[in-house]
Amino acid sequence: MLVLALGVNDGLRGVPVPQMAANLSHIIEVSQKRGIAVLLCGMEALPIRGWAYTAAFHRAFLDLAARYKIPLVPFILMNVIGNSRLMQADHVHPNADGARAIADVIWPYLEEMLKQPSALSPQP
Repeated sequence: MLVLALGVNDGLRGVPVPQMAANLSHIIEVSQKRGIAVLLCGMEALPIRGWAYTAAFHRAFLDLAARYKIPLVPFILMNVIGNSRLMQADHVHPNADGARAIADVIWPYLEEMLKQPSALSPQP
């Protein structure tokens, strides 16, 4: 199994959404060809590049999950961003408690995948 997640840097740097989506597509396709089940973790782009960019960035994860028929964790930083108890002193990166909170967001999706026999058996 592969938990596929981006950090926020693609959005902060303004990586074109089609390029970001193509990069993720390549990883998903290679993984699926190798029989690896993929769990895609969504990320959001701050609106510093405009709302159209932010919306397209968001939609890319929905589109990829639908295209490849893979589960999607909507936003792995839910309840972490903006919570000073879960962030390092730089207010940008999660601390150990924040990492645990991220794992807690991802776990229900991963646990559901682990219940699927097809996720645990080799794919042709």
